[in-house]
Amino acid sequence: MDDHVEFPASSCDLAAPIEHLWAILKRRVSTHGPRNRADLRAFITDELNKVTPQMCTNLVEHFKKCMDECIRLNGEVVKL
Repeated sequence: MDDHVEFPASSCDLAAPIEHLWAILKRRVSTHGPRNRADLRAFITDELNKVTPQMCTNLVEHFKKCMDECIRLNGEVVKL
């Protein structure tokens, strides 16, 4: 029995909040254009220091909303 489930492309993103946070950090760090390892470390540290508790709360709340909607629709396409 295959337990693999295909989710439609338009389904709500059920990736964990940390995955979204890493994507945000990656995007922000890349805008600085680090040229070497020291730059990269400094930019990552700088951007990590800008992460607020509210930002993390928002990511978790969005994830909860997606999960609730997915459950409510019994796994059907979720659009939020």
